Formats: sequence, structure tokens, C-alpha cells
Amino acid sequence: MDRLLIRALRIHESGICAGCGHHRDETMNPAHDIADPDHVAHYETGAPWECLACTALARSQARWAKSYEPQDLAGLQWAVSLVPNPRHRLHPPLPDAST
Repeated sequence: MDRLLIRALRIHESGICAGCGHHRDETMNPAHDIADPDHVAHYETGAPWECLACTALARSQARWAKSYEPQDLAGLQWAVSLVPNPRHRLHPPLPDAST
């Protein structure tokens, strides 16, 4: 069963565009090309959003890139973690039971 699921996942992922994450059978369909006046549908983008984890990752990679040669960075991987601010409590205070 697990092998079938893995195979199905690989087949599914092989049809996904690495850039946008949409299915390639849709994204490469000429009927979705806005340059064609008779297109059936087309893609539009909304406003971008910021992934704060990606921003932290890019900043870290840029700092390392300034200090090392590209061949020294080739095998490095970064882990991005959400770290609580020590100035803030993780949990709000419990309500006072005397009131």
C-alpha cells in the first residue's frame, strides 16, 4: 500500500510546475494564454505576501555568501525555526480566581 501511495505521489508531483505549484496540464494549455484573444481563461496574480521564514533564510544565506566562496556554500542547508521573543510570555496569564 505504501509503495502505491509513494508512486501516486511521484506521478502527481511530476505534473506540478516547480515555479508556481499549479498543474502543468493547465499552466501549459494554450487555451489559458492571455496573448490569444480567444483564450478560455488566464492566470492573474494578487499582491505578493512576505513569508517571514523565507526572509530570515535569505538574510542568513546572504550573510554567509559575503564571507565564503560559492563552492564552500554548495552543500550547506539551513533550518529555519520560530523562536519566541524572551520579552513576551508564551502563555497569557491565567485569570485571577478571586474575582
